[in-house]
Amino acid sequence: MVIICQDKVTIVNYDNVKAITITDNEINYRIMAWVDNNTKVILGTYLTLKRAQEVLQEIIDNISIKNENSRGTFEACLIKILAPNVLRFEMPQE
Repeated sequence: MVIICQDKVTIVNYDNVKAITITDNEINYRIMAWVDNNTKVILGTYLTLKRAQEVLQEIIDNISIKNENSRGTFEACLIKILAPNVLRFEMPQE
């Protein structure tokens, strides 16, 4: 699965993600991904912790769908054909 960042310019391959965290900087809350080379990527920025947690839960739910659908090669091909949006997650604006 790929995660399309809120800026619509950066795309993160979830297979390379080591951790996803919510951080705050006293103004807003950021969802950050830590990738293979210890680089952090801002996936999205939200005004409230509650909204950041909701978006993080959406990511978790989409990862669960991806894992359930990647069991067999034939099944994976069907998923790509019948439900291509399952294999990507676009970070919502606010």
